[in-house]
Amino acid sequence: MSLTLPRLHPASAERSGFIVISLGRAAALVTACLAISHPPAAASTIQRQSLSDLVKGAELVFEGTVTSSAVVPGVGNGPPHTCVTFDVTDVIAGQSPGRSVQLCFLGGEVDGVRTVVTDMHYPVVGEHGIYLAESTHQAMVNPLIGWDQGRFLVEKDPVSGASKVLTARRHPVTGMAAEARLPTANMAILSGEETAAGVTSSDRPDMTGAMAKEDFKAWLKSAR
Repeated sequence: MSLTLPRLHPASAERSGFIVISLGRAAALVTACLAISHPPAAASTIQRQSLSDLVKGAELVFEGTVTSSAVVPGVGNGPPHTCVTFDVTDVIAGQSPGRSVQLCFLGGEVDGVRTVVTDMHYPVVGEHGIYLAESTHQAMVNPLIGWDQGRFLVEKDPVSGASKVLTARRHPVTGMAAEARLPTANMAILSGEETAAGVTSSDRPDMTGAMAKEDFKAWLKSAR
């Protein structure tokens, strides 16, 4: 049995079987359809933001590797969270959390009941990347600011051996357009799978032209 039910944080309004959730500094609107024993019927929608605004709004920006993932039951009748632990290899912005940090995402399966959040993509064990965390301590639907907009994968180019940056959807990041430094204003509400405004990417199957990890990190530091 599956239950699509996001936690109301910090405010919600219900209408016609849908819940609209406002997500703190990310100014994200999430629409989730409630369903039991059915797959999710509505996509989550997130406000697209410029990458510089995401960096400024993040409590912590870090490079790290996922070392574990576990579902934690909710308190009382609350929904569960999937808590992901990262080994922190570099703090790009914000206060260092130490050698590791845990981020908890809404959803997961407990006692045969599965809570699903549409368009939620959980970092998986072994994944290495650069993450923009909106909060490391608040209970949120998704602690990464802008959802997938705040998640970048780091992988080695099999040709050069250099570490390159990809979007959460595994498209090589090729650079930054001027839009990446503009304030977020009247940007479209897009699916939870979108990339931050101003981040250019390629559909190539290889990493040709992909941005080097250190160059990407230097850009993030300059945007802070």
